[in-house]
Amino acid sequence: MIRVARIDPHLAERIPHHLARKYCILPVLDAQTSVVVITPDGRDDDEWLDEIRTRLSCEITPYRLGRYSREEISKAIKEFYSSKRMRLGELLLINGAVTEDQLEEALRRQELNPELKIGDILRDLFKTGDTELQEGYAAQIGYRFLSVNPSVYMDLSLVGRLPQEMIRQHKILPSPKGDVKDEAYLLTAEKIDAKLVEEVRNLLGLKAVEPVLTTEQELQFAIDDSLRRLSEQQAHDLRLGELLLERKLVTESQLQTAIKEHKRRGVKLGEVLVEHGLVPEKAILEIVSHKLGVDFMITLPSLIPPEFKEMLTEKFATFNRLIPIGYEDEKLVVAMANPQDEHLISMLSTAMKRVIKPVLSSSREINKAIARLYGDSSGTVGERVDLKRSIDLQKEGSWDGQFNTQRIVNLVNNILVDGIRQEASDIHLTPREEGVDLFFRLDGSLVKVDELPLKDRDN
Repeated sequence: MIRVARIDPHLAERIPHHLARKYCILPVLDAQTSVVVITPDGRDDDEWLDEIRTRLSCEITPYRLGRYSREEISKAIKEFYSSKRMRLGELLLINGAVTEDQLEEALRRQELNPELKIGDILRDLFKTGDTELQEGYAAQIGYRFLSVNPSVYMDLSLVGRLPQEMIRQHKILPSPKGDVKDEAYLLTAEKIDAKLVEEVRNLLGLKAVEPVLTTEQELQFAIDDSLRRLSEQQAHDLRLGELLLERKLVTESQLQTAIKEHKRRGVKLGEVLVEHGLVPEKAILEIVSHKLGVDFMITLPSLIPPEFKEMLTEKFATFNRLIPIGYEDEKLVVAMANPQDEHLISMLSTAMKRVIKPVLSSSREINKAIARLYGDSSGTVGERVDLKRSIDLQKEGSWDGQFNTQRIVNLVNNILVDGIRQEASDIHLTPREEGVDLFFRLDGSLVKVDELPLKDRDN
């Protein structure tokens, strides 16, 4: 058994990890003029050793006090180097980002110009990608690597809790950590001081913050994009407050209290006002929709075509607070909490190859619709989405009737799908004065499922 714990850690510098693996040699003693290495079964032929000496530019002496198999040496190499901070070049070689010849050439050039970084040399000389370089750097410093896109970093409620000067100066950006509510990632392109991480954690008011590495280009885009959207939201909230005061829907004192909470929590001003019962949600939506010139919907459809699941991931829909709800004149109608986000709308249009018609709705209503669309729809008889909820659409102009027609088609299709899923032999609709009863015939018996409002039937 090779006692790895007794080997001088300095030897990891004399014999790089990738060469130790390649030749299956383990350094065990620094004899100054040479390095003593354990070789497979004590191999010591000059031709083989000369090749290693040339590669390492140092004298190599085989260990003669014991003989070990290739498997034993490989295991010891893994154990010895696992606790050592590996060089970036070695990590890139192991990950397949560069070849041995490329790494050796880069190291040779670094010897001639010690002030150059190995990553910069590889990027300029062999066009090694920033993602590969940052992945290697992340492994070297013990960080996780995260490729950045809006569905990953976009959470203005987090971004708004940090001073913009801090974000710009340190080039950092808080990001949601999946479904974990009391933790977050901190995007960066460099290793971060532990004191800064703790300061960010305190400002965010979270249990833990984990620094994760991304590329400098992606990080800069994410910072610029997030701060731009945050600035737009803050300007929007400021104007909303002024309009609410003009209409005497809130007092100056109520507004200032809500603004303080809005800044502390990083949520929209309108959401704070509705949450505390100070302003009806409909009033907020009316003001915002009038200002933006878009339709608004207080209540989203109870039944959303299931094929929309394939268009977007639940995570993307949740983070961007949007959900597709239907079609109108070949346009895809998307309910959004921020329908003035032209960048997001353009991205959706490109991805879905359709013109997007944004419709304003509240974050609360959008989240409920997302839960209905992506949730488990395999309920038992009598358990289904609420058919009583109707579309409440309002705008200054007229809303094209095609959307209502499509909604009825979607509603009927979903009823049929539910009936087939429940293995119903018949589907019955029984008119009443105030609505319509829906029944499925199961095993010869009629089972009432839910009620379809007369309002929907008349539409």
